Amino acid sequence: MSALFEAGLIISGALTDFDEMAASDHAWDQRYHQLGKGPFLGCSTIVHSDCAQLAHTSYQPGIFIEGSSPQRAFTFLSQTAGAPVYSHGACLEDNELMLLRPGEEFHFTSAGPCEIIVLSVSTTLFDQTLQSLAQQEIGDICHQHRLRLAGPGLHTQLNRCWSGLLARVCSDPALLTAGGEAIETQLLEPIIGIATRDSTRHRAINRRLANTTAMAAAGYIREHAGQPIRIYELCSRLGVSERTLQIGFRSCFGCTPKAFITAMRFNRVRRELAGAPAGLTVSDVATHRGFTELGRFAVEYRRMFGESPSTTLQLHRRPPGFLSSR
Repeated sequence: MSALFEAGLIISGALTDFDEMAASDHAWDQRYHQLGKGPFLGCSTIVHSDCAQLAHTSYQPGIFIEGSSPQRAFTFLSQTAGAPVYSHGACLEDNELMLLRPGEEFHFTSAGPCEIIVLSVSTTLFDQTLQSLAQQEIGDICHQHRLRLAGPGLHTQLNRCWSGLLARVCSDPALLTAGGEAIETQLLEPIIGIATRDSTRHRAINRRLANTTAMAAAGYIREHAGQPIRIYELCSRLGVSERTLQIGFRSCFGCTPKAFITAMRFNRVRRELAGAPAGLTVSDVATHRGFTELGRFAVEYRRMFGESPSTTLQLHRRPPGFLSSR
């Protein structure tokens, strides 16, 4: 079985820049956008064996993440604390895990500060373990992008198991190499042992339409975040009512279309300020991106990111804040 991850690698630290946070895990192709207001803080501990990656991560404030999961791996996401999280058009329920198939594109939103544990395991290892322990296929235990746990309290049990294993390997990194296979099995056994197929959940056609419309709208908003976007123009472009758009955004992102547009516009400005060449001013960037009331812009920017636009301009990119150990 070829190694999927770099066995023995442990990454741990905190970052105050969401773009740096997105780039810190090289196994993932992902991009972060801040939705909530206030200074960003992301903390993460990530451990690797040959065939598995386990990460405990927290974010604040609310964040929208898009990208694709690791190739040749199944990925399971469990929320441990914080605000509601949304993926694939629905809020993740208390007794559910989010499932991503190898290299699958995803959108993940937290409505506020949240804490998650994410496990990625090679497809070969997962298939072998599933067949060995349960004589089942992946489709037998997973419904679309959800894995429903079979009873109350099992979600807490799973989180404790993964958190305990994470603490063990951080205190004894040799377990990731010499005892890697045993650790990998211990990571997978809880999923297979407490999961059940849930075939009763079906979305209504109008809900699917709202979610599909919201995802299309979000793509357009991100692509055109550098210019003002009006809700009625967006509805006209997509051929839907404002109510349908509102329902879709609430379901997919936990916020209104207007709040999403505002967040994406400020994210765009922040990235331009952080990478601005010498001589470019805050006023230049803000007015170029359609913010004509500079005083109000500065107030809202500080409320969004916890720092003034001039501070972002001066700091540019910060040095990486993560430490790696082998």
